[in-house]
Amino acid sequence: MNKISFELTDKEAQELLKVLQVIYQNNGNTTVKAAIGKLHKEVKFDLWKGDYIKQMVYKLLSNMSGKTGLKDSTTLLNGLQISKHNIVYQLPRRCNILILKVAKAGKLPIPPNKITHLDTIKFKKVVDVTNLILNAYA
Repeated sequence: MNKISFELTDKEAQELLKVLQVIYQNNGNTTVKAAIGKLHKEVKFDLWKGDYIKQMVYKLLSNMSGKTGLKDSTTLLNGLQISKHNIVYQLPRRCNILILKVAKAGKLPIPPNKITHLDTIKFKKVVDVTNLILNAYA
């Protein structure tokens, strides 16, 4: 079986969900309804996953730094004042725990590759952490 994938922004995905809902409601063909329903479910799940991971990363970094009001552009060293030592030695372990939590919450398989210090050593901003965890599920 071939898989089809495509990239959408969050806004485009929200619009697609609305369109799929209308098509689903106005179609009497059960085969088409099943296909549209599955597509709707997948797009909705991908949106949830991104929001959930972002929320969990913010919580993780807030706990590590003791700071609140995070943004994607907040720097780890200066903005959050997380030491280079913690970025290299603590963050990989905590990111792997976060991946397990996301897998459990979303009933997803656990990604085979673990995050290591080689991944986190190059992190500069909050968005880097979020993207690494999102890419684990890509």
